[in-house]
Amino acid sequence: MGAVRAAPSRPPDAVATFDAQTVALGAGYSWGGGRLNFQGREHNFTVVGLSIVGVGAERVKGVAQVRNLRSLDDFEGVYVLAGASGSFIVLSGATAVLRNAKGVEIQVKAQGQGMNLAIAAGGVRIRLG
Repeated sequence: MGAVRAAPSRPPDAVATFDAQTVALGAGYSWGGGRLNFQGREHNFTVVGLSIVGVGAERVKGVAQVRNLRSLDDFEGVYVLAGASGSFIVLSGATAVLRNAKGVEIQVKAQGQGMNLAIAAGGVRIRLG
């Protein structure tokens, strides 16, 4: 019997870097922005709607691979945690997959200090510009 090989994963359609600032006392609100590299061009975007559990101010940086992005307009929208219905997830050094109504998926890898980010049932809004 031969070895079974996994299908090679295809490269992402785009790559995004982001930087978010959070001020929290109990559960807080986060805002931030980033740059999307899509089809050889850079595009600025903003992110609104994350919550963080903890006390103090935090800064989160990260990188994301974007898949199923057919046009730049499809990047905007509300993203929810893929396969879940709005629960707490730990993003510090971990990976989460968010999906919008157009089928665009963002695989997020955040770099922070042991934060618990909450993706609410209402999702995270991303806007270009």
